[in-house]
Amino acid sequence: MRNPKFNIGEKVYHITPDSDQGVVLDCRYSMREGSWSYIVTFGAEKEALLYYEDELSTSKTF
Repeated sequence: MRNPKFNIGEKVYHITPDSDQGVVLDCRYSMREGSWSYIVTFGAEKEALLYYEDELSTSKTF
């Protein structure tokens, strides 16, 4: 098992252009898929959703 790319509390962006900044709330490792997924919220009034590691970035996409 490899270490997660993002940590709980880390600020991230979705890879779509002009994404709002989000915060990682939790992360999960799937032994079957061999990959990490992350529960992220993008704003105080938005719900938290599950994202795969390749859908997130530490920098904003323009």
